Amino acid sequence: MSLWFMAVSAAVTMLIMGAGTGFAAHPDIPLYTYEEVAEQFGYPVMPVGLDAENKGFPYSPKQTCGNCHNGTLYRTDSPMLQMMGYPGFDGTGYLVTDKAGTPIATPLVSYEDMDNDTFHVQQDANLLIDTAGVSSQAGKPWTQSLGMAGKW
Repeated sequence: MSLWFMAVSAAVTMLIMGAGTGFAAHPDIPLYTYEEVAEQFGYPVMPVGLDAENKGFPYSPKQTCGNCHNGTLYRTDSPMLQMMGYPGFDGTGYLVTDKAGTPIATPLVSYEDMDNDTFHVQQDANLLIDTAGVSSQAGKPWTQSLGMAGKW
C-alpha cells in the first residue's frame, strides 16, 4: 500500500470524524415558520407546529437558524419563550447555549452574514431569460440566467 493512499485515507477519516463531532456539539433546534406567518398570529417568531400527522406551517431557514445566528448572545425568540414561561430568562432574554446548556461566550455569525457569502450562488437567481429558439438547450436552468443560478 502506498504512502500517498495512507495519507489520503487518514485525512479523509479525520475530516469525517471532525464533522461528526461538530454536528454532535450543536443543540437541538426548534423549527420556525416564516415571519409573515408568525406576524399573522401576533408573534415575532413561531414554531412550525407539526400535528400528529406531521402537518404544519412551512419551515423558514432564516427564522430557524437566524434565531441564534443573529450576531448577539441572545435568541430572537426570547419574547415568545418568556410568554410561554420557558425557564432561563435573565431579564434581557434567553442566552444562546451549546448542547450542554452552557451560554456561549462569543456571538455566532449572523444569518445575514452567512447569506451574504452565497452571493455568487444566488447571482441573478431572480432573473429569467427566455432562451426558446436561441439555445440548443432552451429551457434548461443553466441557460436561463446570466449568473450562476442553476449552473454547476
